[in-house]
Amino acid sequence: MKAQGSRAKSAPRHLRRLFWLLACVSLGLAVALAGVFFTGSSLWYAAIPAAIALGWLFVADPTQCEPPARQRRSDCDRGGPVA
Repeated sequence: MKAQGSRAKSAPRHLRRLFWLLACVSLGLAVALAGVFFTGSSLWYAAIPAAIALGWLFVADPTQCEPPARQRRSDCDRGGPVA
C-alpha cells in the first residue's frame, strides 16, 4: 500500500512539471510569433528553447532527477570476499 501512496503523491508533481513545461513552451512560442510578426526574421523561433532553458533554471528542482541512493553491501555482509 505504501507504493500506491507514493504514486498518488508523484502524480501531482508530474502534472505540475507538465504544466510548467507547457507554460514555458507557450511563452517561447508567443515571443517567437510576435518577433516573426514584427521583424519577419525566423531567428525568433530560438525563443522557444530559450524559454524552456530559463524555465529550467527558475522552476526545476534538480534533486528530483537523481536516482534513489543504493545501499552498498560490504564484504562482511556477503560473508567475506569470494576467491
